[in-house]
Amino acid sequence: MSKFNWPQNKKFAFTIFDDTDNANLENVKIVYDFLVDLGILTTKSVWVNEPEKEPKIGGVNLTDLAYRKYVQELHNKGVEIGLHNVSASHNTSEQSKLGLERFNEIFGNYPSSFANHAYNKENIYWGSKRLSGIFSKIYAALTSQRTFYGEDRHSPYFWGDLVKQHIRYTRNFVYENINTAQADPYTPYLDEKKPYVNCWFSSANGSNVKIFNKNFTKASIDDLERAGGYCIVYTHFCSFVKDGKLDEKFVETMRYLATKEGWFVPVTELLDFLRETKGVTKLRGFRRFYLEGKWLFEQISKRVINKIKS
Repeated sequence: MSKFNWPQNKKFAFTIFDDTDNANLENVKIVYDFLVDLGILTTKSVWVNEPEKEPKIGGVNLTDLAYRKYVQELHNKGVEIGLHNVSASHNTSEQSKLGLERFNEIFGNYPSSFANHAYNKENIYWGSKRLSGIFSKIYAALTSQRTFYGEDRHSPYFWGDLVKQHIRYTRNFVYENINTAQADPYTPYLDEKKPYVNCWFSSANGSNVKIFNKNFTKASIDDLERAGGYCIVYTHFCSFVKDGKLDEKFVETMRYLATKEGWFVPVTELLDFLRETKGVTKLRGFRRFYLEGKWLFEQISKRVINKIKS
């Protein structure tokens, strides 16, 4: 793992990419007001448009005026606004194009960070396409097969050209280790087998409040600080609020984190720093085998454990 000389003589770096699933103004505001007050700036993803069809997993989008106003306020305070597809349901090429233009109108820039949303047909290099060779075949055999078309030029859901043109960083693998620098020493990386994505990044698993509280503790934060690494959390903040209140353990953990000498910046700022200081890794050979195999092994292990528990 590379050693990092973090800006402002900080000892480590920490950020979050929050998938906007099941978000509403109430649960968003409670979480982000708390984080901003702590000085922890992160990345909040959004949907721009109302979904054309009822999505499997939905939530508020930027057509809601009160929500849009609040997200713009967050943007002005330094919170990065990322993309989680332009809506919560399938989007054609034209819908993705119009959604990106609307994003630019609202925020004055195109999204620089992005994560695929669940089952959207326009997801890019998703499902078994996240992997290659034998790993792809194993994953396909273990999961219900859905087809995604974001990189398919012959599909009405193609938008790979727009991803290439506008989006700097796309999330792929999520690991259990909160030190993303240890879990994936190659982020940000370029995979020449996936040419429409400019750079990929990995994340640490904090997908819901229960998993976040399990993986993010005072001890694991201390370990991250000692290692001088960085963490990019994958999460859904909607689950952190119940009956109008933030989860108490999350509050305690984040307050502890804020006392540390961490560099707390949004995802793109962190990835830009890594890009400038260590460059972009070309993922090939052993490097691809390592990242894909490690992620697949973790997925299989979790499935086995959950089956034993059930």
